[in-house]
Amino acid sequence: MEPPAQPSSPGHGAPAGTSRPLPAGTVTFLFTDIEGSTALITRLGSAYEPLLEAHRGILRAAFEAAGGVEVQTEGDAFFVVFASASSAAAARVAAQRALVAHP
Repeated sequence: MEPPAQPSSPGHGAPAGTSRPLPAGTVTFLFTDIEGSTALITRLGSAYEPLLEAHRGILRAAFEAAGGVEVQTEGDAFFVVFASASSAAAARVAAQRALVAHP
């Protein structure tokens, strides 16, 4: 069995699915997850998928605006890397505000 593929090392190319290179040096990782998503899927049924797509779009816009590079996404969870902690914090705040403002 082969080991799982690893993303490019910082500063050396881009993760799969993006053309943006990973930042080099000291970086900040941001991980997200929808708390209680399994129960939410059960409760919403087929209405969950459009909400998840909106959630992904909102978060991706906030991450990109703050210079984040998406390393991996699985289900409703994101792994994003930023060149600085302040950029990651700005993305987090922008994403939370945008989620609250979403109808």
